[in-house]
Amino acid sequence: MGKLFTKTFYNVGAMKSLLRNTWKPTKGIITREVDKNLFSYQFFSESNMKLAFNGGPWPFNGCTLLLKEINRMEQLSKINFGLLVGVDRSIKFQVDVDVSKPLKRGIWVKFEGKWIWITLRYVIFADFCYTCGRLGHTYKGYELFDEDVPETELQYGLN
Repeated sequence: MGKLFTKTFYNVGAMKSLLRNTWKPTKGIITREVDKNLFSYQFFSESNMKLAFNGGPWPFNGCTLLLKEINRMEQLSKINFGLLVGVDRSIKFQVDVDVSKPLKRGIWVKFEGKWIWITLRYVIFADFCYTCGRLGHTYKGYELFDEDVPETELQYGLN
């Protein structure tokens, strides 16, 4: 299942074409729009499916597409696109986050008896608001956007 985080118009055909060209499924793929910004993907190759699911999030036209593997009996309204899914040697974590809430800027961790602040960094999302920390719009599209606030003072930064 895939969810495209955007409030703006987009061309579904263009998205299907771009993803097909990006994923290059050897045995084909069927994409269905099941609800507003919600898509089902049927892969005919396990390796193609793993490439798509492990390679995301996927940028499209200034938006972000998140994929989640679901069981066929799962209700669409119950799917949570936002648990640790992978770790590599550079202490870079891949986690699922609740994208309906602002991303955390950091966490407190107890290390050798002392509490230390760990600043979190995220992959740059195409349609991310650096003011409120949410996906689906940019900081200039934020309803409380103040153009007098310098970019260096945005809570979620620009890098």
